[in-house]
Amino acid sequence: MKNKLTEKDIQNVLDNSDISFKTVDDKCTLCKCKLPNGFILFAHTGAIDKSNYDFEIGKSSCLDDIKEQLWKLEGYHLASKIIEKPDYIDIKWQNGTVKKAGVNGVQVSDVLRVAKERLIELNSEH
Repeated sequence: MKNKLTEKDIQNVLDNSDISFKTVDDKCTLCKCKLPNGFILFAHTGAIDKSNYDFEIGKSSCLDDIKEQLWKLEGYHLASKIIEKPDYIDIKWQNGTVKKAGVNGVQVSDVLRVAKERLIELNSEH
């Protein structure tokens, strides 16, 4: 599992998000970013005076804010995934993953017994 985020990761999320911008009160830009999983982020900027307002600058600033929020959220998400402990033993046996209760009638103890026997064989060969 990877242990760091890249610009490409953040851009991929943005590319798959629904992003909209809106001018509010003739001097503020509001950005809504609906992420691929449905989570919504907001960002906003504003000018002191309407005569100084520039929609393109507002969009750019809002998008920078959205990216900063994404870095934090995606960083937290990745860190959580790294430390998660699965609820199953990831051993492939026949056509399924062996869980605590087993799979396809095979119990974890059976899998471990076979694995141990094979390791003993390999050890004796070397």
